[in-house]
Amino acid sequence: MNSTIKIAIFVFCAWLFCLPVGARADIPSLDQLLTLLRNRYKQVDDLSANFVQTTKVKTISKDQKAEGKAYFKRPGKMRFDYETPPKKSFISDGSTLWMHSVDEKKYLKSPMPKDQGADVPMEILAGNIDLSTKFDASILGMDEGKAMLELRPKTESSYRKVILYIDSVSGELYKSVITDLYGNDVTMLFSNIKINQKLSDSVFVVKPGPGEEIISSQ
Repeated sequence: MNSTIKIAIFVFCAWLFCLPVGARADIPSLDQLLTLLRNRYKQVDDLSANFVQTTKVKTISKDQKAEGKAYFKRPGKMRFDYETPPKKSFISDGSTLWMHSVDEKKYLKSPMPKDQGADVPMEILAGNIDLSTKFDASILGMDEGKAMLELRPKTESSYRKVILYIDSVSGELYKSVITDLYGNDVTMLFSNIKINQKLSDSVFVVKPGPGEEIISSQ
């Protein structure tokens, strides 16, 4: 699978969790933290936010940064519009993933990848999963008043771990770091977050324009 698509799935996983936070230095128990996280998203039907993505690739000394706008809506719809050149979008209705290369006027269509981490946050938002069933979870400590929750997949996956920085009072997150099997990190920071804005389904509909090529990948 194209590495850019994998990063987009990682990004989706991170974004679904990230909301602004307060601050507190107390370290909660693991059960308390997981309960706070689940409860925080029970009433969330849709989300939108600006994002800054920083990718650290072990073989490249310089960090790669990208900015854009992200959207999510139950059940399983997501869209990421990258405004940093080369401009691109990742759009999914939960079963099909589209990657749109704006400059090249191309769409790559493929099934939504499984075991990439994207299915887990969708199930959490729908209230259908306990993190402890799919991850070995542990608290690493505190960072600037945020509890650091490490999640390692219990089954074979294309990523090694996820670290979530969680407010110990509200269960909200301010940062997420995903590490792939090669030791590369993707960090997500969000701003201008809006919740339950009644996003239209049209946001997640793909409409290729005249002269744009569609490539299917199975």
